[in-house]
Amino acid sequence: MSENTNKLVRQYISKVLILRKLSKKRLKKFNKNYCVPHIFYKLVAQKIALWG
Repeated sequence: MSENTNKLVRQYISKVLILRKLSKKRLKKFNKNYCVPHIFYKLVAQKIALWG
């Protein structure tokens, strides 16, 4: 994976984490509008852990 993609993924994850902290209820709405499965978050988080 390129360094650029790595950066984008990290930014995306941090945005997701910030949204989670802001409000669980708002996150539910956000997820419905965004249609992003939690499995994807887990996979990306694992990849980031592997990349260091």
